[in-house]
Amino acid sequence: MRRVKLGSQGLVVSAHGWGCIAMSTTYVPSNEHNEQEKLPTLARPLELVVTLLVLQRSMKLS
Repeated sequence: MRRVKLGSQGLVVSAHGWGCIAMSTTYVPSNEHNEQEKLPTLARPLELVVTLLVLQRSMKLS
């Protein structure tokens, strides 16, 4: 997996990110979340060496 420098403080992350916002209560009410599915869903990108988990609604690239 290609890695890129993120920001000016030396953080290096995978070039591919995993969008996690749908796992929050921002878009899906907490009573509709299946807690048993969350951990395997997060584990899979980590198995694929994805180290950038995106938790914000939008990302502005410059």
